[in-house]
Amino acid sequence: MKQSWLWKHVESRVGDRVRRMMRGNETGVAMLMALIFVVILIVTTTLVASVLIAQFAPYRRNTQNAQAVVVAENGLQSGLSYLREAEAGPSGLLPSTTTDLSKASQDDEYTVDTTSSSGVKVVLNNASDTTSTTSTASTADYTTRNWTYSVTIQFYKDNPKDYTASELVSKALTPGDVRAKTNVNYAAVTSSAYFARYANGRTSSTKPVRVVWAVCKFGTPGGGGGNPDPNGGRIGMGFYASAPYSKTRWDSQPTWRELDIAATGRTKGGNETGFVKYVNPITADKSDPMSSTTIMNPANQSCMLATTKVITKVESLSDMLDPKGKPVEGSALIVLPQAYKQNSGVEEYTYTPQCESAGDYQNLNNWVYDSDDSIRPVADQSLCVTGVPISETGGGNRIATLQKCGNSYGPNNQSDYYTDSAKTAQNAEKDDPDSLLNRYQKWAFYNGFINAGYLNDSGFMDGPISAEGKTRFSHLEVSSRLKKIGEDLSSGHDAGHMASNIRDFASLDAHVVVATKWNSNFGSAATWYEVDSDMSDATASFGQAGEAGYNTQQIVNQASGFCITSSDDGNDAYTDTCKVRGGAFDPFCYRSILTGQSLKDKKFGTGVSYYCPVAGNWDESASKWRWKTDQVEYTEDPDGNGVQTQLWTYTGADINSKKCYGFVGSNFKLMDCAIAPKFTRYGQKAKQDKKGTFQLGGQCLTEIYPGDKMNGTSAYNRSDGHPSITLAPCGSMTDYLDRNIKSQRWNARVTVTSCSVTPSLCHGGGRGESFGTAGSNGFVFTRELTKDGSI
Repeated sequence: MKQSWLWKHVESRVGDRVRRMMRGNETGVAMLMALIFVVILIVTTTLVASVLIAQFAPYRRNTQNAQAVVVAENGLQSGLSYLREAEAGPSGLLPSTTTDLSKASQDDEYTVDTTSSSGVKVVLNNASDTTSTTSTASTADYTTRNWTYSVTIQFYKDNPKDYTASELVSKALTPGDVRAKTNVNYAAVTSSAYFARYANGRTSSTKPVRVVWAVCKFGTPGGGGGNPDPNGGRIGMGFYASAPYSKTRWDSQPTWRELDIAATGRTKGGNETGFVKYVNPITADKSDPMSSTTIMNPANQSCMLATTKVITKVESLSDMLDPKGKPVEGSALIVLPQAYKQNSGVEEYTYTPQCESAGDYQNLNNWVYDSDDSIRPVADQSLCVTGVPISETGGGNRIATLQKCGNSYGPNNQSDYYTDSAKTAQNAEKDDPDSLLNRYQKWAFYNGFINAGYLNDSGFMDGPISAEGKTRFSHLEVSSRLKKIGEDLSSGHDAGHMASNIRDFASLDAHVVVATKWNSNFGSAATWYEVDSDMSDATASFGQAGEAGYNTQQIVNQASGFCITSSDDGNDAYTDTCKVRGGAFDPFCYRSILTGQSLKDKKFGTGVSYYCPVAGNWDESASKWRWKTDQVEYTEDPDGNGVQTQLWTYTGADINSKKCYGFVGSNFKLMDCAIAPKFTRYGQKAKQDKKGTFQLGGQCLTEIYPGDKMNGTSAYNRSDGHPSITLAPCGSMTDYLDRNIKSQRWNARVTVTSCSVTPSLCHGGGRGESFGTAGSNGFVFTRELTKDGSI
């Protein structure tokens, strides 16, 4: 020991001093030195041990928490797997076994608890590994064997994340609701992670270490090309074979028909399948009389699909459309009818499998006309429908393709996009080579999709639009049917929409979407854009409205994507496709030029913006300026508590032309604001059951599309096919397939995710409205709760 460093150090510092104190008598010095050494060793050991213990405690806690997170996540994924594997539709969401937590035999089995006062619960008790253990949290090692979780699933009509803890208790659906498929739109999954849960037997349980809660959103399918909103939507809101609102065509085309929906086959995803069950045989090329049960003929509607590979020549449908694939960069766009005619020699029509929005091709046939005026496949929203570059002005029409999206600009991206007098955002958009505009991916809408850019002799978007018809434009059309397999797709596509009649269109011969060459007018396709043409409104906007909404003085219905619209005289109002401006180019203002007419040098002042500020929309036949009949203003609710507001517009060029919307009997129309009612507006921050509504007298402003039902009864009452606007009990509306629809929500952001088009699969992701914390691999919202599981 005397050779050690510690001994030598003590000897040099203390030894001489001690010997001097002993005056030569060294008796007991060795013992004293040994005691000093022992004391120093004990102190050092104590310090080191305390440091190690201090470090071990948080390490142990961190390890415990980390493992608890993994276990809780495993519980969430187990709940998600259960929901995905349940039978399609809500009827298969409740197990047959009743919950009894005292039975170890039920461990790892989903059971149903119908005794709770807060709605029905699906329960999983993953505790089989620790049922008989006698270890305690203080002595057991933190291994997988000692970790377990429990899962509870409850079902809701509205998003449960918007409820308080007390509201969650009362809002959870009952067993009867779930079994009857009534309003099962959301599932809330609670996962609790336990350590040594039953350390003292099943009679008592430890508290959970971590508790997480997640929301899964069921997706009732929208239509092929329709609104991908999770609670239903309109079917076939894309390209029509025959214009739906032209009564002159009703006499020659079966545009509207009565269908026997009860006798129609349904897929697991909720789409129609098999033969189209017409109430009246098709004995003549004419429409059925419009009634509360008349709907649009599916043979008149279409769906648009992205090819699953880049194609340069015509191929068979099976080669162009792989049901297991997804859109790719360079995909072409194929258009098929919602129902096609059999080649049996009789008038039999079959629903098209490729158009089932919740079927095998759902990743290819669901689209969003986004708030930045881009058109994107829901399955991959990094891709945008792309038009013809101006470098190809010398060629003919080209197929539109999907390409990587550019940068977004517009009133929903820059709040002063239209109001800034310096036009900072609009100029930045023009200068950005990677903007949607400069990538030919920004689309305005006026009776059809028109590229938001324009071409002058001096360059793209350079200078104002010529009043002399020298500016060139491009738009989207559906080609005539594709011909022989192997035909070159690089050029030569005929414009002129799809077919001369529904029967010609209703076949499985594919069409492609083309972007027309840059031309000074729409030529032979002009009839699709003329207001009074028999083919006007032959295109809808996929059930959405691009940038249209509060920031553009428009009111958009969430179910259809249509805007509140007035007749020119103000005596009638309904919903119709929105006039989407698309930036510096507003197609409505240049309708005359687009259809090959002259503006006759007409100019208009800078009065009410509903008239065009530079070159007005001059109606030659009426010798008057047309006002934007879908412009409506109101006071927005800032905090979700509701605000009183009128709905007003201007029918003339000055403030004295102000009118407000209201009801005269059941007729929704414009009237003097002095007698018009005030609605209660509930904005984006309102509770789920009020969000986006305009309420009056305890009822909700409601769009009723042909076939829609109010409390289960067909409610449409117009004769022209236009969706009507009425007051109805809030939460009472379904479409003709008995799907819940958001026809009472206006200017409410739409969440567009793959969950929106896949019932019972609950996928997360997408570019739409964020619900909160990023989902847990399939959930749209997750958060951690307190250890007792309270919100």
